[in-house]
Amino acid sequence: MRALSVNWLHFVVVLVPAAIALAAYYQPLVPAKLLFLDPLVAATVTDNCCQTYLGIISNLGVFLWFITAATCLFAAYILFTAQTDRSAFEFALLAGLLTAWLALDDAFLFHENIAPKIGIPQIAVLAAIAGFALAYVLRCWRVILSSDAVLFASGLGFLFLSLVVDVAHPSTSNLHFALEDGAKFIGICCWSIFHILTSAKLCRASFSKS
Repeated sequence: MRALSVNWLHFVVVLVPAAIALAAYYQPLVPAKLLFLDPLVAATVTDNCCQTYLGIISNLGVFLWFITAATCLFAAYILFTAQTDRSAFEFALLAGLLTAWLALDDAFLFHENIAPKIGIPQIAVLAAIAGFALAYVLRCWRVILSSDAVLFASGLGFLFLSLVVDVAHPSTSNLHFALEDGAKFIGICCWSIFHILTSAKLCRASFSKS
């Protein structure tokens, strides 16, 4: 288990999405919240529908979710066929399934719109996601700590910060959405880079053993 340390990659992974979020907030052309909101939600709160820029930050986050899920699941397939260390396979599989769930939930607003309409309380969906995430961490903590744990913790931290901003201070202001969805976007970037790099490392290790 390597010692935790902060390196240049951590700053890049945080600063790049932060710069994108700040640019979206300070640009003078359209209300900032239209860039941060889900595209369908943004379309309902603007009189200038429908423009390609609506929900651009949200869309970038969804793209990253799906890219990461696909990468992890492909890595799980490689690790399974290579009959490598079971813990590496379980990490890639669980990370891929969890990220795919998050991607689908984010893309289709499942816990916000769909679940309540079919009789599933929003809190139940969020509790299920939290339970899956906890099970993933408890099952794969050794792999997580042996990789870039600082990046993983940063991802969780920013995603949690986004949830806190949403719950503790609900608002419809541009600043609120910049803080909430900006933190979420940074969290997704940290989560994605961590899982893509770790999956690649595990696959390289399996190749070196074969």
